Amino acid sequence: MPTASTTRRLAAHQRRPEPSTPEQLAASILVVLAGIERHPSGAPAALAFRSALRRKGQDLADAGGAAALADMLARIRAADLDRADARETVITAAWAGLTEAEL
Repeated sequence: MPTASTTRRLAAHQRRPEPSTPEQLAASILVVLAGIERHPSGAPAALAFRSALRRKGQDLADAGGAAALADMLARIRAADLDRADARETVITAAWAGLTEAEL
């Protein structure tokens, strides 16, 4: 049985609307990527951020398939050219297998 704090967090998450435009979704993915970049790869926080990135990718794949994932990856790359390659590596690993056509 979940604890009271877990139940409150789940309820708050369920009330939070998902970003509705590609720009808003890209901004939220950039926040998640920044969280991943701040922590060592095996740290619990980094793993949580990677899990969140996977969920966002799954939502994208469900909504628009491989084309939606590729479009979002292009948006993320364009947002910061200095970090584009490193972020693509993280995203590609997180989104592997979400669609039949890989990124």
